[in-house]
Amino acid sequence: MDVSDLLDIKAICDAGSYRKAAETLGVTQPTLSNRIAYPRASSAPGSSIASTGDHARPNSPH
Repeated sequence: MDVSDLLDIKAICDAGSYRKAAETLGVTQPTLSNRIAYPRASSAPGSSIASTGDHARPNSPH
């Protein structure tokens, strides 16, 4: 999630509806709905959109 995702959510809250928010943002309502449902992946280095669920711990001496 990045700042633009938060701005989309704020626009929806401020406008009171997806339709009005989409109009304010200059996009269609389906586009805005999809942006909320499927947020863009972070472009930060090392970020991943998929989690393996593998919570391996580092090896420690015994």
